[in-house]
Amino acid sequence: ITMRLVTALFTALLALTPLATHAAEAPARESAYDRVMRTGTLRCGYIVIPPHVIKDPNTGAMSGVIVDMMNEAAKLLEIKVEWAEEVGWGNTVEALKGGRVDAICVNYWMNPVEGRFVGFSMPFYYSTVGAYVRADDHRFDAGLAPLNDPTMKVATVEGSISGVIARQDYPRATVSTLPNLTDTSQVLLEVSTGKADLTFADNFMGQQFMAANPSKLRNVTVDHPVRAFPSTIGLPSGEVQLKTMIDSAFVQLLYSGFVDRTLTRYNVPASAIYRVARPYE
Repeated sequence: ITMRLVTALFTALLALTPLATHAAEAPARESAYDRVMRTGTLRCGYIVIPPHVIKDPNTGAMSGVIVDMMNEAAKLLEIKVEWAEEVGWGNTVEALKGGRVDAICVNYWMNPVEGRFVGFSMPFYYSTVGAYVRADDHRFDAGLAPLNDPTMKVATVEGSISGVIARQDYPRATVSTLPNLTDTSQVLLEVSTGKADLTFADNFMGQQFMAANPSKLRNVTVDHPVRAFPSTIGLPSGEVQLKTMIDSAFVQLLYSGFVDRTLTRYNVPASAIYRVARPYE
């Protein structure tokens, strides 16, 4: 009986040996950092959100605060930027994990929901979020507590932070979700036309919308933003070398004043987007 058992174990080991050898010989997947260094090109996924990322609908030319920053960072790093794929908030993680792009080059807000799946560069500014309602709606003047009710509808875009805030802070509210790749300013239009009661939106976008559509909306959290998120570049999870490389360029852009000058050039007020203070001041 003992010899039979030994023979069976030996046979099983022989059967597994080709599988083990094959696994050992399988080539490791190339990291995003290694691919960027090999090709000299950083493939950016992007979301069109003026003034951060702007795309000319006729020529396809790219501009905006983030675009100028990434192009300048690429010069410092002696690489090129390829604006490879337009994505939506609902598939940024998929684009990174699938290797279709090396980074999400937009003002990617550092948050714990996506932080489980992606990495982040150092912050280059901070984006604030306000709560926007119709101009004649006074239900939230004393606070947002009435929003936590199933009869209240919050407008959001699939994968965007407005839905996350609603579910975290007001779980009983009804979340009305627009499809991925919808222009994020559409949530403000949903509120202004009465299709939703409230939305959480980037304050720069909110200010721009109200300037273009006077007496339609108001921000009921002007003095106390609902959130202030570090704006970063989204990176594949675990890509420490890629993050270090990009951060090394961002440090120069921040401390040389390039980021401040770029925000000023695109008429971005400090009341909507907070600047990063130099740590040595």
